[in-house]
Amino acid sequence: MALRLKNSLIKDRAGRTKYKVLRAGGKRHFHVGVWLDADNPRELEAIAGVKYRLHHTFANAERQSRNRGNDFSITFWTWGAFEIRARALYADGTEADITPYTLQFSDDDFADLIDVSRDANEAG
Repeated sequence: MALRLKNSLIKDRAGRTKYKVLRAGGKRHFHVGVWLDADNPRELEAIAGVKYRLHHTFANAERQSRNRGNDFSITFWTWGAFEIRARALYADGTEADITPYTLQFSDDDFADLIDVSRDANEAG
């Protein structure tokens, strides 16, 4: 089975890449989505969930998704690329490592940006 992770930056409805600055003078943090992909989408049917391990500096570095409807995706805010490790959790109770994945971005991702810092801060 050829399982792999993929990612994209999350954009607003106008197609602009969202970012926020968490503290004055801080770096731009981009909203990222990561999900499980397979050569044949039917390969995902045997999977019940995915355990993700983000960079150790994340407050919640270990995440899990059991949502097959969105390809077991997770989202988070980050200022840079790093390696993500993951394990597929099969419905029969077995588990398998997925090849480690480094976040990928293209120059186009940063061509049209929208600062959502204020909106995020007002929301809570």
